[in-house]
Amino acid sequence: MFKKINYAYLIFTIFIFFILFSFYFILNTNENTKNNYITLEKLELLNLLDKKFDTVLSKKLQYINIDDIAIDIDKFNQELYIIKNISSSENLNKSFINNYQNLLNNFIKKRDIIQEFKKYNALLIISMQKLLNIQAYVQKRYYFNPIGLEVNTIIVNFTQAALGKYEYVNYINQNIKTLKQLNNLNNLADKQLNNFINDAQVALQYLNNLNKAVKKTDTIYLNKSIHILKKDFIAHYEIVYNKEKNFSYLLLFIIMSFLIILIVIYVKDKKHKLELLRFRKAVEGSDNSVIITDMKKNITYVNDAFVKNTGYTFNEVVGKNPRILKSDDLYHKYYDDIYHSLENLKSWKGEFVNRKKNGEIFYEKASITPIIMDDEVTGYLAIKLDITDYVNQQNQLLEQINNIQLLEKENKEKEAMMFQQSKMASLGEMFENIAHQWRQPLSVISTSASGMKLQKEFGILTDDMFNDHAEKIVTTTEHMSKTIDDFRNFFKKDKVKRTINLKNSINNTLSLLTSKFKNRGIDIIENMNEIQILALEGELVQSFMNIFTNAQDAFEDLKTKDKFIFIDIIKENNFAIIKIQDTAGGIPKDVIDNIFEPYFTTKHKSNGTGIGLYMTYEIIVKHHKGTIEVENHTFKYKDIEYTGALFTIKLPIEIIEDIKKKD
Repeated sequence: MFKKINYAYLIFTIFIFFILFSFYFILNTNENTKNNYITLEKLELLNLLDKKFDTVLSKKLQYINIDDIAIDIDKFNQELYIIKNISSSENLNKSFINNYQNLLNNFIKKRDIIQEFKKYNALLIISMQKLLNIQAYVQKRYYFNPIGLEVNTIIVNFTQAALGKYEYVNYINQNIKTLKQLNNLNNLADKQLNNFINDAQVALQYLNNLNKAVKKTDTIYLNKSIHILKKDFIAHYEIVYNKEKNFSYLLLFIIMSFLIILIVIYVKDKKHKLELLRFRKAVEGSDNSVIITDMKKNITYVNDAFVKNTGYTFNEVVGKNPRILKSDDLYHKYYDDIYHSLENLKSWKGEFVNRKKNGEIFYEKASITPIIMDDEVTGYLAIKLDITDYVNQQNQLLEQINNIQLLEKENKEKEAMMFQQSKMASLGEMFENIAHQWRQPLSVISTSASGMKLQKEFGILTDDMFNDHAEKIVTTTEHMSKTIDDFRNFFKKDKVKRTINLKNSINNTLSLLTSKFKNRGIDIIENMNEIQILALEGELVQSFMNIFTNAQDAFEDLKTKDKFIFIDIIKENNFAIIKIQDTAGGIPKDVIDNIFEPYFTTKHKSNGTGIGLYMTYEIIVKHHKGTIEVENHTFKYKDIEYTGALFTIKLPIEIIEDIKKKD
């Protein structure tokens, strides 16, 4: 398995290989390009040589430099050989090879024709030289004779025929026949004339052979073969060039890709080294303890924070197991869970209770992670934060919470006791109110019963009288029963809130106080709307009772006949507003802010406990999430100005149906 660093070496090696291969490819491409240019030059040279050959073949009866022709033929042959070698190295296609062979065959044929042409042309020149030599003799002797004219014509026609006018060959042949006839007709025994005729016939034969040789070139398309071969080679060169160009692009792309990869690896390696350097500096300067262990869980590195927190030096812990810090305050299973997580290549987070070198216990919050390199665990990294101060603070906080809970429990017990005291105080008030309430009904019952008894004794009790007395007794008894029901509802312990009618609840409260208010001349002025809320009715009645009782007590010291208690119930947004106002002169300014405090009272100790309004505040604010405020208020009633205490209670309007909708 390769190490990560070896990947960079491998990529670098491949990159160098491609660079070297690129140099080789460039050199090879240059060589191929050079060969291509050479081949094209050779083909162009062959074309020029072929034109030379054609020029030679057109020089009938002209002097031809045999050495130059031989050199050109050898040169043509050499160029063909060079092209053949290049084609072999270039691995040219079969078409090129066939065209090359065709060119070679045509060259051999044309070479042979040129050789043949040279021979007959030389012989023709020699023959023509002889004819010209004899012509001078004949012209002198036969100047004005038709024979001289025919001789001159033959010489001229040979010249025209040599220029490519093949019809003059027939003329020459006819001229020779005519010359023979003239010679025979005149019986001339002129040896020179006979030699001229014979030499003319030989020259004509050479000329015919020369023309035949030239005519053979009409079927030899050496120039065309060169052109085809050149065209074929150019096509091949374009294919090779495109392949080399595409391969060059591919090679360039590969090299650039490897170069980019190497740059990325270099940047990442640089970044990695920088991160390692930063990590090292961060670790060395960190307040957290850092421990690195090997596979056997032996310490290989600790930072300065570890030395500071534990008291052990670097040399004292290197090579040892972190268990040297173990305090035995944790179960073995706790450590088993750690080992299990690490063996499954998972990080573990938790807390340790460890022991310093001096034996002092300290607490650490730790994170232990396997160090994985190339899919293999090479060690473990632990980062630990000293949380001793935090744990101590938590313990202190828990102790404080426990103390607060104890105080809350005591306060609840105290509140319950105060609530009970308030109940008992209210109970005394109730008994007194009931006594006032029942005094008149009992008198009515007693009077009716005594009247029936006397009327019975005197025999004057009629049925109507009996029914009238019985009706009074029943009505009075029902009134007394209602008083008992109101009294029972007042002290009923409600555990669950229910929908109540505020107006009815206040009227029920007032029914218990009516007799006492009447005896003290206190009038109730009501302005109450029908509003339903969700509440503990018994507690609310007790709250109202406390406010009414305080108003009643305030009137005791007031020397006035105008004693009023105004009660208003209105709806404002989603709240029920209850205002209870008296005309008892108000509460002293120096105590009005304290009247809702426990055990605070403005009455004589024999007349009050100081917990009534406190319990009212608790019931309204804490039990019903409402508010209660008190202020001294001056107002007019029937054009008379009064001053008194104004209690404003604000309760949220919430009924059972609303609760169901929320649920």
